Amino acid sequence: MAAPSVPLSILDLAAVGREETIAESFAGSVELARAAERGGYRRVWYAEHHNIPTIASSATSVLIAHVAAFTHSIRLGAGGIMLPNHSPLVIAEQFGTLEALHPGRIDLGLGRAPGSDQDTVTQRQASALRRMSSSCSGSSATRARSRGSRRSPARAPTFPSTSSAPPSTAPNWRPSSVSLTPSPPTSPRASCMKRSPCTGSSSSPPSSSPSPT
Repeated sequence: MAAPSVPLSILDLAAVGREETIAESFAGSVELARAAERGGYRRVWYAEHHNIPTIASSATSVLIAHVAAFTHSIRLGAGGIMLPNHSPLVIAEQFGTLEALHPGRIDLGLGRAPGSDQDTVTQRQASALRRMSSSCSGSSATRARSRGSRRSPARAPTFPSTSSAPPSTAPNWRPSSVSLTPSPPTSPRASCMKRSPCTGSSSSPPSSSPSPT
């Protein structure tokens, strides 16, 4: 078979024919890739589909590893990996490993479609929501514990000053001590002693009225 003048690729769904097993479908994918390699094709893409009895390419990275072990030069790629169904970190590690095993032959295509029937999509969406809710609850509890551990030690309470002046103008002001003991009542004689010595007579000036004859 003459090599095509324009680089061409093949899309393989690993179809399961009537009266055919999944293992036989994988063997057919290997033979298809080897034939494409001999014919000068550049790449074989494997699509991700789930819960479809006639398609066996659900575990795309595993199928690529299997076909790569039986071929030599043709490129093999995922066309593509549906990220809603996988952890991005796991996909990066899987295809990094494939590239290390088969340098220069592995391609990774990414997509956002569910790649499945509606029942499976609904179940996976509910499972993803449960995981997200559980993750958010755990993160909230972790943040609460972290805030509690970083809380500063309690400080002594401060009370407002009774001074009417601003603190900047009277930094050392302290309220004077006020005695709350009532003072004894002052008697008229005590008042007299405070003004002038008392001799028993009144200290007021004598009356100027004439005495009676």
